[in-house]
Amino acid sequence: MWKIKVQVCVLDSSGSVLDAALLAVMASLQHCPLPAVDLPTGNKQSKPQINTAKPSTALKCTPAVACSMVWVPGMDSGDGAPPAPVLLIDPDQHEQGLAAGDAVVITREDGSLLHAYYCCNGNGSTVSELTALANTAAAERLAALAGG
Repeated sequence: MWKIKVQVCVLDSSGSVLDAALLAVMASLQHCPLPAVDLPTGNKQSKPQINTAKPSTALKCTPAVACSMVWVPGMDSGDGAPPAPVLLIDPDQHEQGLAAGDAVVITREDGSLLHAYYCCNGNGSTVSELTALANTAAAERLAALAGG
């Protein structure tokens, strides 16, 4: 079993840092070779030895895509009804500063939910609605990465 620690150092940010960090980590892990290891037999005190004669193995990771969303206050329509919040996908730093609520949805390549962070602040959206929006955005990002 291998243990991998990942540290992301953000040099410049204009928003959606988690999205960019996850994309960078996934790209790095997909190109990370694991060296071949010989496991000791019999003696439990012996440590595994890296075998440079054997070819390394590619690390298998399932691609995941993060999609950040924020709610910003809506415009007053003048009809007396309270303005509905506007959902922005992949906000920049300025839009994040205006946000009344936020969510991050991380999905696998097949669209299944991997993780969701959700701070609704009364916008009325459900996690399933956010996941559907994130899946659409994720499909667009995966297609762009694949050159489609």
